[in-house]
Amino acid sequence: MKVWAQVDGGWYKVHDLSLGGLRLDRPVDSPGEGGVIEGDIHSRAGNRARQAGFSATVVRVEDDGQRIGVAFAPMADEQIDGLLAILSAVEREFVSAREAELRREELRRALRRLGVGSLIAAGVVTAGFAAWFMR
Repeated sequence: MKVWAQVDGGWYKVHDLSLGGLRLDRPVDSPGEGGVIEGDIHSRAGNRARQAGFSATVVRVEDDGQRIGVAFAPMADEQIDGLLAILSAVEREFVSAREAELRREELRRALRRLGVGSLIAAGVVTAGFAAWFMR
C-alpha cells in the first residue's frame, strides 16, 4: 500500500486504512492510548498525489510498541472526500495488481500445458519413428 501519514513533521508508513481509522508505524513523539494525534494522510496510489488531513485518538499501541492504531475523530466533508479518494485509489491499484498476478499465473499454467503436450507429442513421434525403423 502506497500510503504514509505525516505526523509532527515525520513520515510514517500506514499499514492499514479504513473509514474508521488507521494503523501506522509509531510516531517518535506519539502519545499513549487515549492521546490525540493530528496529521495528513498521503498517497501516491495510481501515480497521483492525494492527501487528507486527520485528527485521531490512539486506541491501541501494539505489544512491541512499533505501531499504533488510531480512530478518526469526526471529519469535515473535504477530509472525508480526500480519505475516500485515497481509499478508492488504493483499492483500484490493489485490484489491478491482483488481476495482473492472475493473468501471469494463467500464462504460466498455459505454458506448462504446452510444455507437457510438446513432450508427449515428441515421445509419440520418437516411438513411431523407432517402430518404423525397427521393422
